[in-house]
Amino acid sequence: MWKSSLYSCSSRADYTQYCLKRVSNRFRYWDPSSLGYRFLAEAKRLWELSTVKNPELVIVQSLLVMNIVLNLHGLDKHGDVYGRLGLVMAERMGLFDGDEHISSLRERHARNFTAWCLFDTDTLDYYIVLMQICQPFVQDLWVKGTNFQSIVNDCQRDINILLRLYYIRHSFTGADSWLTNPLAKLGFMTLQRIPETTNPQDLHYLRSGLILALLGLREQGRNYYISRTVYYIIRNQLQPEEEHLLQGTEDPETAADESPGMVGEVQSAWVPRVVNISVDLAVEDLTKLAEQYLTLESSGPTGDGGSGSGSTNLA
Repeated sequence: MWKSSLYSCSSRADYTQYCLKRVSNRFRYWDPSSLGYRFLAEAKRLWELSTVKNPELVIVQSLLVMNIVLNLHGLDKHGDVYGRLGLVMAERMGLFDGDEHISSLRERHARNFTAWCLFDTDTLDYYIVLMQICQPFVQDLWVKGTNFQSIVNDCQRDINILLRLYYIRHSFTGADSWLTNPLAKLGFMTLQRIPETTNPQDLHYLRSGLILALLGLREQGRNYYISRTVYYIIRNQLQPEEEHLLQGTEDPETAADESPGMVGEVQSAWVPRVVNISVDLAVEDLTKLAEQYLTLESSGPTGDGGSGSGSTNLA
């Protein structure tokens, strides 16, 4: 019985926290009065009280959902613990060893779906690890004549185009957790390139991309705390010209949202901006950026707040 309750609470923590637009301030995962907080707290309680002897599919799914929910809170250092537990259970169940021995078609589909979800969740991290493993074995002959800056420029262009098409087709108002990463990449890339650009046409293109990224992060930040955090980190680095353009996009809801009311502490190893390969990623993760550009009510300013509007008080 507790297993189905665990899955029910974890999945409802996801839905009520992010998908119910009629719930104001739904990003406030720390608010004990919110439904998302209550469901997640109950899911944690059920897991802590459990004594799992034989792993089951519903438990693996529950741990995966809890991992994702905590990641979207900006707490992936805690969420990954649940994800790793779920992965260990999946391996013990032989979830990645094929399904020929499963007679029930329904159970086979459920196992395959769960296995793909686990793979999909970890595939980006694995890709980064794989690149690091292979880097020492890359021969100069393989990359001779390659224009790396051209590759980077093409990637930046493609991300920009894809997000513009997404915005035209869907807008950014609906909750979509997958948007946070490309929006953050676009925002930081354009923020970095604007001071280096003098051509008016290129400057207009970069500024429009920056404003698009901020619009998306602001809308997604009404659902996800991690998106909201990235929004304020970028916004606090704006120059007066870009800040003026952003103010021109505000609506009554945005104006009322100027006091962010954020009191959560970010504990995330995610690196939201593109950095040089020689840079230590530990100093570029979201936790360090939040400490540099944002402040908590319980502590004084932890950074210079960037060159724009200064450090945002998160309380």
